[in-house]
Amino acid sequence: FFVFFGASITLFRKSLDVGPNQPHVLNNLGNSLADTDRHAEAAAAYQQALELDAAHDDARLNLALARISLGQPASAEQLLRPFLVARPDQARAWAILGQAASALKQNAQAIEAYRAALRLRPGHLPWMHNLAVALRLSGRPAEALPLLHVCADRSPAEARIRYNLGHCLQDLGRIDEAAAAYRQAISLAPTDT
Repeated sequence: FFVFFGASITLFRKSLDVGPNQPHVLNNLGNSLADTDRHAEAAAAYQQALELDAAHDDARLNLALARISLGQPASAEQLLRPFLVARPDQARAWAILGQAASALKQNAQAIEAYRAALRLRPGHLPWMHNLAVALRLSGRPAEALPLLHVCADRSPAEARIRYNLGHCLQDLGRIDEAAAAYRQAISLAPTDT
């Protein structure tokens, strides 16, 4: 896995040595760096791509994700807000804004952002799951529960969904069902402490 990304990083850098003014190559380099958890280097590559092409939407969104990974969600939010004023039709940008708001523990803003993303791309499972988590964390487990059931039905092998379903059921006082959800999560990811 990491060998593949290491090779792609080398090739992207060789391409940039030959022609440094390639924002799409810088964006792809950033993606490969992010895939190997080298988020600071990824952020630098995305920033360079934007300096070459300020309209490179993927680089802007990827830079926001890198900033969230670096523990800078407020910086990601600052990058996304003006973009979404100009481009409110960008579902992925809304979802990333939801991630930034969640990292800032701004659950109301996260809910709003995830709902905007899902209006543009209904049924997107990871965003639906993230919306359910934000609802639960804002004290609304009854609203989160049906979403988590849909997520669990559509992705039965995803331990994280079962884990969050357990939390939601526990919040609702449904302890036996919560324990069953946690057991399912453990069976799907037995090494996850």
